[in-house]
Amino acid sequence: MRRSRTTRRYRGNYFYRDGQKLPLVKLPDAFALRLREGRLPAELRAWTREGERLPPVALEKAYGRQRVTTYRVRGAAAARDRAMDALRRDGRTQYCTHVYRRRRARAPDPLILTDEIVVQFKPDLTRGALRRLCRERGIVRVEPIPGLENGYLCRVTAQAGENALKVANRLYEAGLALAAEPNFLRRLARRGAALGPARRRGGRGRPGRGPVVPNDPLFPRQWHLHNTGRNGARAGADVRALAAWKVTTGSRRVTIAVIDDGFDLGHPDLRERGKVVAPYDFGEDDPDPSPGLGDAHGTACAGVATAVGGNRVGVTGIAPRCRLMPIRIPLDGLDEAAIARAFRWAAEHGAAVISNSWGPPDGTGFKEPLPLIVRAAIDRAVEKGRKGRGCIICFAAGNGDEPVDLDGYASYPKVLAVAATTDQDRRAWYSDYGRAISVAAPSSGGRNGIWTTDVRGRRGYNPQGDWTGEFGGTSAACPLVAGIAALVLSVNPWLTAAEVQQVLEATADKVDPRGGCYDARGHSPFYGYGRVNAARAVHEAEARRLRRP
Repeated sequence: MRRSRTTRRYRGNYFYRDGQKLPLVKLPDAFALRLREGRLPAELRAWTREGERLPPVALEKAYGRQRVTTYRVRGAAAARDRAMDALRRDGRTQYCTHVYRRRRARAPDPLILTDEIVVQFKPDLTRGALRRLCRERGIVRVEPIPGLENGYLCRVTAQAGENALKVANRLYEAGLALAAEPNFLRRLARRGAALGPARRRGGRGRPGRGPVVPNDPLFPRQWHLHNTGRNGARAGADVRALAAWKVTTGSRRVTIAVIDDGFDLGHPDLRERGKVVAPYDFGEDDPDPSPGLGDAHGTACAGVATAVGGNRVGVTGIAPRCRLMPIRIPLDGLDEAAIARAFRWAAEHGAAVISNSWGPPDGTGFKEPLPLIVRAAIDRAVEKGRKGRGCIICFAAGNGDEPVDLDGYASYPKVLAVAATTDQDRRAWYSDYGRAISVAAPSSGGRNGIWTTDVRGRRGYNPQGDWTGEFGGTSAACPLVAGIAALVLSVNPWLTAAEVQQVLEATADKVDPRGGCYDARGHSPFYGYGRVNAARAVHEAEARRLRRP
């Protein structure tokens, strides 16, 4: 029987995720290597085995927790294959594998295969049958996956005779598992950086009067909190922070977890006694989430949500009294199992709100389903976090001016997808759109960017200072909504995660009524249920608390 063109094209180079068969192609000049012990060499130009000299190979990237290094080969695929064959025969090699990317991607998005797979076995398998199956297939169960029935993170051994991609495919295609997918190492995209306009010169302005107006010198420039029309902004295009702070500036009992690329915890607007709880770095597996070179994104996101207010320094966050749980994941490369551990860590260590200003790269042109192991971790946090009331999980919608449905993280029904508006109270041109958008929040794209904390010194967005006014994208909108959710819980901690989402959506302002394309339910593909209004949200939360029996 003659095979179809589709079958021939996808043969061998594909994987399954969320019930979909997703085709892959091998990068012709790259491979990944993991040693059994010791440090990875800086380069392998002169590495020989049994008198065989390897083709010229250059180090590209090293990944800490997985101890995997990717290399580029000077030459065609044949040179890559010679190098891989020699390395596989070397006793120091644990595994050596190809590097893939999604087929027909408009932008390169390398997927690095590890020796781990995520498997949800069929429920009718007995313990004995499961042990025999693992032994026959050459896999070892490393750990169960919380929240996923019969789900395990498994390691593929040399006895399998195949790489993790093929082992996972065979388990799924043989009907031995409900789901089986590789634990890829991959790059995640920051949902904003210096997307605002060039920094404008001018005086700092005079802090407002009254007990709820922060004395932080840069607060007058934080138009997203209180917009007076400065620098060409539209007065009132803000989240009504001053009115919300008359009710609460946050509670120490409410913790906002920010999962991002690193945090400068010595920053004066993040350094306060009792402010930081349960920090962790899932790239290096240690409790120090300090940023690496070029990692200024997390510090900026943390400042938008919960920078210390009223300390006569810099800026203030929307929820300045709430605690911060900084969780570092290196966005330039981390395996999906580690991302799931980050969510589990946040929920198990008391986070009420989890902010995520990252996701799959924009502009690839194809849908990126949510990994099974990450979905299980999100489900568990939403259902079991906060002693059963559930964590509120916010995701930046994305900056590709494309359907948010392409992003399996932000479009997942159990999270809040946050779009961006400008200082003119209109949709930011880059903001993703679609049915999954929950709410929108102010960010860059108009005449002004977002003022927030920056990595100190020359490694941040602003090499001349410790604060930046150029932060933006849906990256800035997401922690702003997360901070408002924390204010809601500060007033009414008995609300469930679903109820907090209801409060945020029900109290949002219907901006741009003509161009927003709101439907009969009051939902817009560009703004969700509207631009968040912190004052109305905390008042509604307070009213629900008073009505609580």
